[in-house]
Amino acid sequence: MAEGRGNRHRPRNLQGVLQMAVEASSASEDPAPREPMTQERMEFLRGALAEVCKGQMDEVEQMKRCLEVLCRDECKERGSEEEEEEEDEREEALETLSELCENLDNARDLMKLGGLDLCMSRCLCHSEAGIRWRAAQLIASCAQNMPEVQFYLLNQGALLLLLQLTDHDANNTVRVKALYSVSCKYKCA
Repeated sequence: MAEGRGNRHRPRNLQGVLQMAVEASSASEDPAPREPMTQERMEFLRGALAEVCKGQMDEVEQMKRCLEVLCRDECKERGSEEEEEEEDEREEALETLSELCENLDNARDLMKLGGLDLCMSRCLCHSEAGIRWRAAQLIASCAQNMPEVQFYLLNQGALLLLLQLTDHDANNTVRVKALYSVSCKYKCA
């Protein structure tokens, strides 16, 4: 049996496949003439772009609210139930920040908002282990794959703080998260 009789020419390489695809698509469709964009289409595209930009702004606002929670002064005169609620709020704020900072743009924004400084000055040395390990997790999330943040943290002395937590903290989770943070941060150092 002779190969190719009565059949269309089969492409022998990728270039041939591409050419066949172009011929098939141009034969089935006549290219529509280009027309100016309608006002309705322009408004739709502007709205879509504004929605995308708003999403990023919403995340920045969310980060700012979390930082406000972390900045609140702790008052020892409050009842233990109220203190526990505030600790839960702080832990939730740190978890939210960690999730948001998986996005590299948000990690950079948190650095510019002073969130990393706050995390190092208040959260890594906090009396509650839940706050300390979540702070170490946040630093890891921000520093991972982000040389700009890694360099900043190195200059701010985060390595020393995290190594001290790794060596001396009484809580196992804090030690593990601090070590994880060190491993994320100093790959480029």
